Amino acid sequence: MKELMEEDHLKQLELNMEANALASALNRLRPPEGDTYICMVDKTELWNLRWLERTADALRKAKRGRNMRVVFQADPSQLWRFVEELPDEYLLADNDLFDWVAAEPWNAAFLRRWCSDQGLHEAGAKTADLLELTGGWPLLLERYAASKEKTWEARVAELDQHVEENREEILEAVGLGAVSARDELAQLCEWGTLTTDEIDTYEELWADEGGGPVKADVLRPRLHWATKLGLLQDVDGSTVLNPLIARLLNNDTR
Repeated sequence: MKELMEEDHLKQLELNMEANALASALNRLRPPEGDTYICMVDKTELWNLRWLERTADALRKAKRGRNMRVVFQADPSQLWRFVEELPDEYLLADNDLFDWVAAEPWNAAFLRRWCSDQGLHEAGAKTADLLELTGGWPLLLERYAASKEKTWEARVAELDQHVEENREEILEAVGLGAVSARDELAQLCEWGTLTTDEIDTYEELWADEGGGPVKADVLRPRLHWATKLGLLQDVDGSTVLNPLIARLLNNDTR
């Protein structure tokens, strides 16, 4: 955001205030006509749905509220806590309160461009293979690029070994360290894909596979959480595990 915007257009918003104080703080921010201010709420703030509602109300009352956007940041643990208590209506992309914005793994088009920018022309030609190995996660792709002087085969072998030796660390980095969604996601290693209709009956499918009793309406938020982190991806209308995550979780089921 700092690279994309002028510095004085990016604001930090603290939440240690009452609703009236929040409204006053936003009302004091008056972006120039035609400009937009982005107000960031740090991921360390313990915000919840009530804070989003308060903020939306404060923006409606602010003199130039239409020229401001408030971004609530979340790490995987914060996002987990948020979606577990979220009514189903807010799991939809077109809900009336807020927009979901996710920083997901890189897709094929972005990866090809990145490979070109990095001088990794051979890798760009093998985008599908590189996506399968890394899942599109920058933490692995940047490691791959650091050894660009080696052959494709040598780089792939080194990266493959790194993944095997650092499975838990990678799972922690992508959000599967401090939450309890591994069992449900690992089950997808055996199913492969879930269609839209199957997601609607995912709890029954999970129980049929011996997953045990599941609290009603728990799995859908967990699937939503995993999708926002890029752990699950949409491929031709079906939900599938990111290839790197499938590889890592498959070790849990052996």
